Amino acid sequence: MTTSHKASCLCGGVKFEVTGALRDVVACHCVQCRKQTGTYMSATGCADDALTMT
Repeated sequence: MTTSHKASCLCGGVKFEVTGALRDVVACHCVQCRKQTGTYMSATGCADDALTMT
């Protein structure tokens, strides 16, 4: 079975789905990331063809 991850922006106007594995999560606590986000930053990624946006 293929893994699927679904999410959207807060208002639901933009939705996206990733099919397949996500990359490892990266967490950063540097000054620049904390200034841009107000807290530490974490992110993951996926292959381009695994992402669908609506």
